[in-house]
Amino acid sequence: LHGHVFQVVARGEGYYDGNSSVPFDTTNPIRRDTIQVPGEGFVILCFRADNPGVWFFHCHIKWHLESGLAATFIEAPDIAQQRLKLPSSMNDICNV
Repeated sequence: LHGHVFQVVARGEGYYDGNSSVPFDTTNPIRRDTIQVPGEGFVILCFRADNPGVWFFHCHIKWHLESGLAATFIEAPDIAQQRLKLPSSMNDICNV
C-alpha cells in the first residue's frame, strides 16, 4: 500500500471467511511497507488512513496487476483536493 506503513495483524493459509478462530495480533503487530502473501493464503492488514491522497494497493506480480488485482484507496478526498492542485496543462488534456 503506497504512502503507508501498515500492521500485519493476521495471516494464514486458505480462504479467510471472517472466522474468528484466526489469531489476531493486536498487541504488538509487525509493521511493514510491503508483505509477501503466501500462495493460496491471506494477510490481514491494519493501517491508519491519515495521508490524504490517492494511494495504490497492488501485487508486484506483473500478471496479477495486468489481471486487475489492484485497488485505489482515496483518503480524505476533500482535504486532498484542497492540498493538491493540478496544473492547468492537466485540465487542458482532459478537455480535448
